[in-house]
Amino acid sequence: MCYDRRSFASDSRKAADMEQSKRKETKRTETVETLLRDAREGATKESPAPAPSREAAPAK
Repeated sequence: MCYDRRSFASDSRKAADMEQSKRKETKRTETVETLLRDAREGATKESPAPAPSREAAPAK
């Protein structure tokens, strides 16, 4: 009977660890997807201020 209790406790701990791991993986995936989406949207939008050209700088 002790073996059954230990086995049950071990299985429930493993299940809890797997669930926590899945949550972390889901969060990581959502974060990566958000970053990729933002990068794609940022690539299609024009920047509000154009980068200064080298010609605009005074010659020394």
